[in-house]
Amino acid sequence: MPGTAPLAVDITLEGIHVCSAGTAIDYDEAVLEQALKGKEVEYEITLPGDGAETEVFFSDLSHEYVTINADYTT
Repeated sequence: MPGTAPLAVDITLEGIHVCSAGTAIDYDEAVLEQALKGKEVEYEITLPGDGAETEVFFSDLSHEYVTINADYTT
């Protein structure tokens, strides 16, 4: 969007810091790849400034997930 700048966010994936103040930082790709192979992955996104905290849970809605939830009736 014109006139806007990227947010200075920090991003951590499974405890591995990958972005600081909106800029990608060096990390061990092999370690990150291994960490992201779990059934669940924790993403931590820190926005600049003081404020509230929240947790968001979501699903990737993979084909398997949709199939499991479509195979039964209520």
